[in-house]
Amino acid sequence: LIIPSVYVFAQNFNQCIAEIVTHKIIFNNKEVSLSNPIVSINNRVYVSIRDLSETLGYNVEWQDSNHSININLVEKDDNENLIIFKQNQKMGFMDRTGKIQIAAQFDVVHEFHEGIAVVGNHISTWEKLPSDANNMIWGFIDEYGELITPIKYSYAGDFNEGLALVEYNNESYYINKLGEKSSQTVIASKYFTHGIAPKLIKGTSFPTPNSPSEIWTYIDSAGELVTDKTYEYAGEFEDGMAIVKQNGKYGVINNNFNIVIDCQYNNLKKISNNLYAACNGNGSNWGIIDLSNNVIADFIYFDIGCFSNGLAPVRMDLYNGAYINESGKIVFCSQFSMVYDFSDGVACVVDKVNGKAGVIDMQGKYIIEPKYNSLRPCKGGLFETKDDNQNFFYINKNGEKILPH
Repeated sequence: LIIPSVYVFAQNFNQCIAEIVTHKIIFNNKEVSLSNPIVSINNRVYVSIRDLSETLGYNVEWQDSNHSININLVEKDDNENLIIFKQNQKMGFMDRTGKIQIAAQFDVVHEFHEGIAVVGNHISTWEKLPSDANNMIWGFIDEYGELITPIKYSYAGDFNEGLALVEYNNESYYINKLGEKSSQTVIASKYFTHGIAPKLIKGTSFPTPNSPSEIWTYIDSAGELVTDKTYEYAGEFEDGMAIVKQNGKYGVINNNFNIVIDCQYNNLKKISNNLYAACNGNGSNWGIIDLSNNVIADFIYFDIGCFSNGLAPVRMDLYNGAYINESGKIVFCSQFSMVYDFSDGVACVVDKVNGKAGVIDMQGKYIIEPKYNSLRPCKGGLFETKDDNQNFFYINKNGEKILPH
């Protein structure tokens, strides 16, 4: 039996004996380690559903509507699980054990998408540049680290549905995975979601959401309008919803272009499937609303991050951080000056006492003590940091040092 919380279970007993045990979990003949302890209650053993599922590569979501726990396999290509590492001022890819898969040979690399990754190099000012480049040019590599295009583009976007948007000598066009120029016309600056994309029909070539002169709408993959409605800003659809702007305020529409949340907020960002961080004031009065525009958390926060594992980081001000649950309740605080999103059941924080970075679990307990000048979460449960000589290295959830090799 696996339950999400031993404490809820224990309440049903008049008397119980609980203790942390050191049982091993073997999956596919390999031992796996969990962030949370395995607990025995009255001689029955329990582990965390979320911890075990996410360790094995499954996504866990709690659904308030029907009080259910949904567990689904996260399907990713092997190369999309590779970890970007830095070595000798270059970047490459390694696996979670530190074994180098693609040598550090590029100035910048992006994550893999559809088996292809964007890579880039700085160009000296005396070298000939494309007329629109800004000291960086870009190309693409496959899963073996082989270039599928020359490194020459002034802009290169991630692959999406088999195509990537590039820019060279002031011309924008799509390429396929062979590096060949596509005949498909560039009709939107953003990618399609289920065949629909936002389209700028009036405004600057490089639009920003705050430009009052912009007019946006939505088109299909053939470039045809799918609605006669226009907006001052139109975001991409995600989970059937998109953020739009009208009359200087932000709201949410569904994929039938009907208003779900009235355009009444100074700023708006999606932070979970059904929750949004909304700003009512001058940029530092953030709260949380749901799709029915119910206030889940009051508009008292300096900033709000994204939910992961049921928790989101919030900042009271520049120097105090905490975590909030999906009911809008602060779950632990007071000890952190900086807080960051949870990922794989852990989060990087900066300790208020010594100003050092560490890693906490879902209970707010340190699993890596705050002793680092900086920490950045990577894939595979690793964290990037630097030694006193500014050389990058990596640590795992147990605090063990991982070096690319």
